[in-house]
Amino acid sequence: MADHRMPQINQRRFVQISAAALVLLAAGRGRAGESAPEKPEFGKHVAPILAARCGKCHGEGKREGSLDLRSEAALLAGGDSGSAVAPSAPEKSELWLRIAEGDMPPEGEPPLTAEEKQVIRRWLVTARFEQVPVAVSEAERDYWAFRTPVKSPLPQVREPSRVRTPVDAFVLAKLDSLGLTMNPDASREKLVRRLYFDLLGLPPSPAEIDEFVGDPSPRAYETLVDRLLASPHYGERWARHWLDVVGYADSNGRRGDETRINSWRYRDYVIRAFNADMPYDQFVTEQLAGDELVDWRHAEHFTPEIVGKLVATGMLRCAPDATDNEQVDQVDDRFLTLHDTVEITMKSLVGLSVGCAKCHNHKYDPIPQLDFYRIEACFTPAYDPQNWLPANKRSFRGDNLRYLPEAGKVELAQYESKTKAINAQIAEQKKLLEKVIGQYRGFWLEKELIKLPAETREPLRAALAQPAAKRDASAKELVAKHGKAFALKDAELIKQSSELAAAVKPLQDGIAQLEKQRPASPEQIWALWDMKASPPETHLLRRGNYLTPGRVVEPGVLTALDDPDQPFAFPPADVQRGTSGRRRALAEWLTQPRHPLLARVMVNRIWQHHFGKGLVATPDDFGRQGAEPSHLELLDWLAVSFVEQGWSVKQLHRTILLSSAYRQSAAFDPARNAQDPEGVWLSWKPPLRLEAEAIRDAMLAVGGSLDARMYGAPSAVQQDKQGDGQWIVAAQGADACRRSIYLLNKRTENVTFLNVFDSPVMELNCPERTRSTVPLQALALMNNELVVEQARALAERVVLEAGPSEPAQIELAFRLALARRPDEEELAAITAFLARPSAADAEAKRTALADFCQTLLGTNEFLYID
Repeated sequence: MADHRMPQINQRRFVQISAAALVLLAAGRGRAGESAPEKPEFGKHVAPILAARCGKCHGEGKREGSLDLRSEAALLAGGDSGSAVAPSAPEKSELWLRIAEGDMPPEGEPPLTAEEKQVIRRWLVTARFEQVPVAVSEAERDYWAFRTPVKSPLPQVREPSRVRTPVDAFVLAKLDSLGLTMNPDASREKLVRRLYFDLLGLPPSPAEIDEFVGDPSPRAYETLVDRLLASPHYGERWARHWLDVVGYADSNGRRGDETRINSWRYRDYVIRAFNADMPYDQFVTEQLAGDELVDWRHAEHFTPEIVGKLVATGMLRCAPDATDNEQVDQVDDRFLTLHDTVEITMKSLVGLSVGCAKCHNHKYDPIPQLDFYRIEACFTPAYDPQNWLPANKRSFRGDNLRYLPEAGKVELAQYESKTKAINAQIAEQKKLLEKVIGQYRGFWLEKELIKLPAETREPLRAALAQPAAKRDASAKELVAKHGKAFALKDAELIKQSSELAAAVKPLQDGIAQLEKQRPASPEQIWALWDMKASPPETHLLRRGNYLTPGRVVEPGVLTALDDPDQPFAFPPADVQRGTSGRRRALAEWLTQPRHPLLARVMVNRIWQHHFGKGLVATPDDFGRQGAEPSHLELLDWLAVSFVEQGWSVKQLHRTILLSSAYRQSAAFDPARNAQDPEGVWLSWKPPLRLEAEAIRDAMLAVGGSLDARMYGAPSAVQQDKQGDGQWIVAAQGADACRRSIYLLNKRTENVTFLNVFDSPVMELNCPERTRSTVPLQALALMNNELVVEQARALAERVVLEAGPSEPAQIELAFRLALARRPDEEELAAITAFLARPSAADAEAKRTALADFCQTLLGTNEFLYID
């Protein structure tokens, strides 16, 4: 009997297909004059043939090679050798090849007739196969990232004196197993600078350094951590990290890259949330479903709570979107924005990329294609491709589109009532104005007509009285010859007559006063909300193509993270509030205390920004293609504690920052660094280069130029008029010196200085920034206008604050820029440099001091946190 376990096909085997089979494939015909149904159905035409001919070996009682031929799903799932059908190339399907070669049914069994082969062949060609859900096995669920974190007991270590927080116990246990130890603590001067930049993104002042260094209290370090966590600048620093993760930008991206109106309110929401230490589960829930948490549609008044929760949904508007106007608003762009929103949400919150499952089951992680569309179904009530809101208020549709007025029913009614009353009064005044001007225009017309020959007056008067479209040829000729003199606009007519000007002035003044009384339109909220309570159908898209929709998909969660015994169930739509409730349900599933990934992923992000690399080195990929955790027990202990402590991000900071692991120095030790060259095992604290924004902000701070105003509309940027293609800050005065988080962040118009130091262009999102070292950075530090200006400002500052003493000026410059005093060798070298210009040449002395200050701003010691 032939072996028909259906082994894998190779290229050689394709060549060996019989000529008869090729003819059959090409012709698709059986006995003369007979043909298969035009579009055979599996259940009606194909299943009976397979049951009769192949069911003995691949049916209910027996399944050789684990192959079941009783359903389309079973054929797609295949057996030990893979799928039995190839939807993209039916003639290469293993099922067909076996039938065409005569291997199925096996020897001794009646072969398929030509007509039966024709039916199966035509079904393979015409069938539209859908990717079926693949069951997630227990082995796949047992992957570390899909298991609920467990809080392990603290391990015993050889140096218990170094254990300041539980973090140290896990770190030291790993080091003990490797025969390594931690570095000693960094100096107080380095620790204070490290903390300021990590928590605030700004350098400490000399007074702040002295306060900490001179504090003899054993709690001095802890007190400093608490003070910095309470600073309003903490929110600015850590909001920037989150905005990277969700892909925030002030423009739509893609083709037009139009500026988004009021998107900055979401940026401010994130800053305030971090400053208030909003519990992370609440932070996530508000961003996913703020509109579903409050009944804003029926609210009499918009409270700060309602406004805040609506603004929070700006997270779901961050994806690039090309649907801003009629010329580019295509259906594929709508689906692209929807799919990108799903991808950003999953990568940012659970550290898994689901984008591959848009077209097929994920190749490496247990994420079936169906799971992608289950998640997508949570967003389609708001992002409905068939009922789409274009991306900006300047859209061809002419309304506010994705913006909600910041007003409840009472405020809206008052606004509409007052606006209607003002409009009516203005309309009445304009009628009177038109009447007065019209009367005068009649007198003026007769006055001007009298200047023309008598035979021309009446025909011209009649022609001017006619609409232009109804004038005959002679009337048009007459108007073309004489009419320009009578085509004065109202404003020109008023200028010609002091009498008319005096008559209309009271009316014009009255209209102007009424315009001033017009109520300001409500502030606009850049938000996301469900279009209606009854959600649209979400279809699984074959190969991710919206032109080939498949089965209808209900909302759901990722199978691998769900409880198979008690699957998460989505509630019915909230018809009364006019919302589907799907995103709120998704948020409730994500924020369950036992969720395997939400806390882990956020803990890893916090750790990443303190140490330069996460405990999982791939912060947006906790799947099988991502990095294995360096300290899994520590990650899980922190994740569980994070939840137990009310999802407090600031408390998580304290646990990490108070540890010996964080406080240790970056001192080089050949033996230690040979075994732990990148600091993965935390035997030392690798120095980290500041991010682009922190470099710019630090330069403004040490130069005394930084404008510390918080919140509000972004400062404009523009292309440098020198023609070098650089983008610079366009704002003037204090607005030009605001923190970098407040600069307009357009995807195609980023400030060039920031880009040079790896500020990301938000094509989608940025889970981890690169830290490159390229020649452009050195050139920018030498020539960029910002650096030159702040070096001059620093020079002026040290003269003003330190007085005429050069040693005092040098010391203050060092302390402002590097948070330390110069050593003797540095002091001698700089003193000699500053002595080169003659004391009588004041300008040369100022230039030399500015050059020295620019040198400080260009040092690695300024650019790196040690």
